[in-house]
Order: sequence, then structure tokens, then C-alpha cells
Amino acid sequence: MPEKEKDAISELRRRVEELEGFRKRFQQTEEKLRDSENRYQTLLQTIPDIVYVIDANGRFTFLNKAVCCLGYEPDELIGKHFSTIIHQDDLLKVSRQSVLPCFAGKTTGPRQAPGLFDERRTGDRRTTDLEVRVLTRASVAPGTKENDSIFSLVCASGHYQNGEENDSRTFVGTIGVMRDITSRKRDEKTLREREAFNYALFEYNPIETVVVDLEGRITRFNLAKKKSGSRLPRIGDVMYRDYAAKHEIDLHAELRDCITTKELRHFPELRYG
Repeated sequence: MPEKEKDAISELRRRVEELEGFRKRFQQTEEKLRDSENRYQTLLQTIPDIVYVIDANGRFTFLNKAVCCLGYEPDELIGKHFSTIIHQDDLLKVSRQSVLPCFAGKTTGPRQAPGLFDERRTGDRRTTDLEVRVLTRASVAPGTKENDSIFSLVCASGHYQNGEENDSRTFVGTIGVMRDITSRKRDEKTLREREAFNYALFEYNPIETVVVDLEGRITRFNLAKKKSGSRLPRIGDVMYRDYAAKHEIDLHAELRDCITTKELRHFPELRYG
């Protein structure tokens, strides 16, 4: 075989081996991409928070399985406007269309910027901790009614092609996360009601009552004390030192001891003065 043909065959083999190497590397890269995509999808479908994507027109293009907690299957909401699941009383507070005209010409900065469900801003100006009521369906839980709602905390950011800071970027849509905070809101309401009840018990107790902190300093006193006609203590006074100090025993020391030991003591016949 002529030397020229041998060189051509060697070159061809080298090129084939080179192409085979490219093919294997491409296959490995493709497998890594598939693995990465699978991990990403598994993460999206596993987290308990609702992840949503809406397009430039405010219509859902993606929802993870967590939306089932509202009684919807993801496919039921794809293509529908996000207002479908937002409580009507909250919609005007979280939609670009109704919120942004109120801020026209104003400079808010990241902290004062309004929160939006259909957010287009990114970085520090993105929406964080936006509280909104989200509508459920009757199938969510026994005894619920159609269009019952849960409290949700929303974080959202604009999504762009060609990067977030590029001048030629193109807005694609909004990516957001909704976290159910209904239990927290219920607990907060219960706590407020309990505090109001305890305050009423204290304030309207017919027995004159003074409250002190762990240092024995007066923090407040009730209505009966105010109406008693006797000299009123000043907030910050040390109980049984600056106020009501003339007892036959050292009541301040007794008070500090009660605070330390958390024991209740009674002095039913103690004389003052």
C-alpha cells in the first residue's frame, strides 16, 4: 500500500477515535444533565411549599405537587390566571395591575417596595414575606366550604432570559414560593385572645394589684389601684422600697425571695405604717 494511502488511513482512524471520544464525553455530559434535572424535579416535587411559575400574562405555567394541599391537581391550574386562587379581598393588594399605579413616580427602596404575587423585580427588590390568602377547594378537608382560604407567605422574583442584569434581557415570567402559615396565624390569634383575656382579668380585678419585674421594679397596676384614692406608684419604682416601704417586716426582701424561689407567700395580718 502506498505510503500516502497509509497516512490517509491513519489520519482517518485518528479522527474516528477523536469523534468517539467526543461522543463519549457528550454522552457523559448528557447523563449528568439528566441526573441534575432529575434531582431538581425530585426536590421541587418533594418540598412542602408550593412552587409556582407564571408567564408575563399572569397565567400558571408550572406548579409542583404541593398545590394538592389546596385541593387542586397541578394540571387543573396550568393556563389559568393566578387570580383564580387568590382571595378577592387580597387580590388588589398583591397584583401589579392594581398596586403599581399607586406607586407611580415614587422612590420606595427595597424595604418599602410593595410585595407582588406576579413579581418582575429581582435581587433586593424582589418580593419576600408577602402575606396573602389563597383559596382552597371543598375537597381539601372535611367540613370546609368551596373557596375557603388559607394564609400563605409568598416569596417571588422575576425570571429573565439573557440574565437578570443584562440590558437586553427578556422577561419570561415570575417564579414564586408559597408557604402555608395558617396554623401560625391561628396560634397568633389564640395568643392575642388569651392576652386580652388575661389583661381583662388583671385590669378589672376588684383587688388592688401591682405588677413588678424580676428586679422588683413596678411595671404596671390595675384599675382598682388607680381608683383606690391612695398614692399611686410610679412605673420603675422599687416595690416596698420606693413605694409602700413602711411595713413591720422587710417586704422587699420577702418579695425578692419570692421572685427567686417562685414561691407564693401570704401576709394576711401585716400592718402598714
